[in-house]
Amino acid sequence: MASCGDIDEADARLACYDAAIGRGASAQSDADTAEIEPLPAATRSEPEPLTQPPQSDPQPATAAPSSGPQPLTEEVGKEQLSGKSRPDQEPESFRGRVVDCKQDASKKWYFYFDNGQVWKQRANARLSNRDCDFEVTITKDSFGYKMQIVGEGKKIRVGRIR
Repeated sequence: MASCGDIDEADARLACYDAAIGRGASAQSDADTAEIEPLPAATRSEPEPLTQPPQSDPQPATAAPSSGPQPLTEEVGKEQLSGKSRPDQEPESFRGRVVDCKQDASKKWYFYFDNGQVWKQRANARLSNRDCDFEVTITKDSFGYKMQIVGEGKKIRVGRIR
């Protein structure tokens, strides 16, 4: 594990860590250059399967099923500004339009949305922006938010700052 931290390229470093804990064959093939021995089987433990908690009040029968991402509203990401918790019924995907973007001195991108929100890139992923006027989908997961430009496959971690 200690030698994985010496790898500069993020994907190779992650693959090295995955290989070190015995996670998947694809992780091992990416981490071949790291020369890490996997942990002995006795020290590994299998994670317990995740279960979905029962919903306290089911949706009414007349409610239409969600068809894709919801609009990017003022409430999305607000907990990152004030520390408030998210509402339980909030959808998990949102759509919005980036109208401007700027890069700071540390090479992190700031995305300015048409509704006045500003989101900042959190991870050190490279972006190839042709221009700064595009539609995005923002998805909430257990680690925060990921933004994906509509029509492209790459997702980057972002956090709302305004």
